[in-house]
Amino acid sequence: MKTKIKIFGNKTNALFDWWTIVHISTFYVLTILFLIKLDLLTAILSLIVLAYGWETIERYLEGNSKMVKKFFKGQKECWANRYIGDPIGFVLAYLIH
Repeated sequence: MKTKIKIFGNKTNALFDWWTIVHISTFYVLTILFLIKLDLLTAILSLIVLAYGWETIERYLEGNSKMVKKFFKGQKECWANRYIGDPIGFVLAYLIH
């Protein structure tokens, strides 16, 4: 049975959740720092690599860390939140900048 994906809500069934705000804030700061030192294309590619790298680490920790499992009470991010919603924070951060 497929779960219907909401626009905003819990990370288990929504494209964006409260953690997305943290991602946007973090990437806002990184965007400022990267654009000071790097050209636009290199900055964007670096932010994409960082975004997906972080999501990979999160996925690993959700499955292998007792502390993370306890913190999130066994809830896992839905694919839309993990691979679209959270990484899009870097785009929003760039547009805000």
